Amino acid sequence: MQTHKLIKKTINKYFGIDIDEPTRVEKYVEARMIYYWLCYYFTSMNLSKIARTVNKNHATVLHGIRNFPDFMETDKEFKEKFLGVYSIIKDKVNRKSDKMTLEELTFRYNQLLIENDKLKQQLKNLQK
Repeated sequence: MQTHKLIKKTINKYFGIDIDEPTRVEKYVEARMIYYWLCYYFTSMNLSKIARTVNKNHATVLHGIRNFPDFMETDKEFKEKFLGVYSIIKDKVNRKSDKMTLEELTFRYNQLLIENDKLKQQLKNLQK
């Protein structure tokens, strides 16, 4: 079974839904966001290919991937859902590669800069 199909099947079963449904109900949106992130980091699929698997466009996938870290940081229930899905599939799939493209490195670098700024602000607030 292809990795993205395994990820989709696992998410659908975990949430008890079909992420292909064209709805904006929160449970579906969160499940798709988790799907986007897992596909991006565990397959060699680009944004457009990931989007086509759930009848969305690449911008929707990009938006989901970019917002994923914020949801993980601020929404405890979302984080628990992600960790639940991740614990099921982590041993069934391998990360696409230890080598990252320039685009992936740039994206990750920017994520880390944002995270660093947030941590600095938290530290500053604690020192007050």
